[in-house]
Amino acid sequence: MSIYKSYGSPVYLYLGLIGFHLVMMFIACGVCLIGSREAAGGNVAGVIAYLNGTMIKNFFTLRTIGVKFISTIAQMCTGVPGDMEGPIIHLGAAIGNIIPTYVHSLVHSIRPGSYHGLSNLCTTYERRDLSVCGVAAGLAAGFGAPFSGIALTIEETISFFSMSLLQRIVVCAFLCKLIMDNLENFLLTSHFKFTYNLLPHILSHGLDSNSIPETFIPEFTVVVLYGIIGALLSVLFMSLAESALFRCHRFTRKYLMMEALSHVFFCTTFYFLTIYLFLEYCYPSHEQLHLRSTIPDLRIKSFTNRILSDWRYSYGGKRSFYKYWPSSLLEVNGSLKDVRMLRQSGVPMEGNCPENTTILMAFLLSFEKGYHMVVNAEHLQTSLLIPMFLFFYVFSIFFTRSHCYSSGFFVNHSLIGALWGKLLGKLIRATMSPKWAHTKKFALLGIAAQLSGTTQTPVCIVLMLLEGAYCFENYGPQIFLAAFIARILSGFLHSSIYHYQLEEMGVPYLAHSTPLQGSVRTANDIILEQEVIYKTEMVTPVYHLNDLVKVNKGNYPVVDADGMLLGDISQCIIIKLISAKVSL
Repeated sequence: MSIYKSYGSPVYLYLGLIGFHLVMMFIACGVCLIGSREAAGGNVAGVIAYLNGTMIKNFFTLRTIGVKFISTIAQMCTGVPGDMEGPIIHLGAAIGNIIPTYVHSLVHSIRPGSYHGLSNLCTTYERRDLSVCGVAAGLAAGFGAPFSGIALTIEETISFFSMSLLQRIVVCAFLCKLIMDNLENFLLTSHFKFTYNLLPHILSHGLDSNSIPETFIPEFTVVVLYGIIGALLSVLFMSLAESALFRCHRFTRKYLMMEALSHVFFCTTFYFLTIYLFLEYCYPSHEQLHLRSTIPDLRIKSFTNRILSDWRYSYGGKRSFYKYWPSSLLEVNGSLKDVRMLRQSGVPMEGNCPENTTILMAFLLSFEKGYHMVVNAEHLQTSLLIPMFLFFYVFSIFFTRSHCYSSGFFVNHSLIGALWGKLLGKLIRATMSPKWAHTKKFALLGIAAQLSGTTQTPVCIVLMLLEGAYCFENYGPQIFLAAFIARILSGFLHSSIYHYQLEEMGVPYLAHSTPLQGSVRTANDIILEQEVIYKTEMVTPVYHLNDLVKVNKGNYPVVDADGMLLGDISQCIIIKLISAKVSL
């Protein structure tokens, strides 16, 4: 059967895919540009800033939550590099921050004067603690790793520690994981069973935890090398990000939208060309990789599979790819199957791919599934896909600096770390042929070094990988060593990505107190409070003091002599300044 007779030219498939991705990106970017600019990006840095003493305007509002929810879902359907873990952390912190006030207002409107205990939840300290619980719940929901969520809150989001807060964090993280498991089981399976699923949501590397390899001294030398490379690559990333800083404050909405759409065009074209070049290969099926993605496929998979099957069957013989690329030998359940021989049977390739594989490249569905395809595949290195994807994602991560849609960078750097980890591991196996060398083990070491060097949260990264890969007995010490070496070296060379993002925003970092607001403010706090002013993207004139009271509740703009807005200042600081002015 010819593809022209069944579904039309492959050009139509390309146009359909890129059209769908462009529409999704237009929605993801448009809602942020029009609805709430605070919803763009992952915003983990903003959450850390708030939890350590700096209040950011419009960061925890229902409008921001709604916009971020829509933008995240739309972005996950575009196939561009991005993830939902950062947005989920922001959503968890925002929900934990604003729910007490809305619940108190609702109860008070129904029965005025009742349930006075709810007013305690509206204090600054209680709302902050609930936001910390939301951060842990967000990481537990995004990665299926509650211990990693607990570690992140302790490493980055708490400037002081209490046992009562730790108890709340632990309960919230594991309760969120339990609810997510059973809710997904109820929605996606026909037979509901109450369970606590040990399979993670994102990181499922499929390592064999039953075989514990012997550890050799040369192995730890390689682990140290991975940590050093991760630190150096994080320095390169931070340097390139800083060099692009001068452009970030000159963007208009039109430019941001065009940049996002251009990014979609670039990524979709790369994926489609990769499919054409490697059409003779079968890829790991994302259904067989224990993926638990909540992103809908929108019924594209079966349609695209059938088109690519006919395309490969009709045109595979006309293209002389066999003399340029080696035969695709894919290991499935310990056996090797020659896909080239299967193709010669005359049946469309969809039925000829080995078990647990498919001809559909997973990036066509979502970036998350493509990430699993690269990390879990044992033999993708036979077709030059590893260096191709490595250079593509390193370039793509700098393609857009605006990030005008809701997306994080955790999975991006995880994929880059897995790619260079596998590539270096392949060279080690070719030169040394050690018994302890394992492809997915090198991928985990690369992920640990890359993320720890960039985020400088090694405990969180190590726990996330150990929870997600079931490899504590196998590779726990190696992952721990690589992560902490990358963290120590990068700490001497640059600040973390979160510190850099806060400096870019002009937000002070790690003030050792919570933001002072209404019910907990004292005269002594006001006198001793340090002035906190941060940048804002909107520049509007203010001429009357009444404008400050009507527009800003709790936070007020700072203007120059011409009435141009310079930044925001908290209510307690402006009271302090006014009192000092009056006393003079």
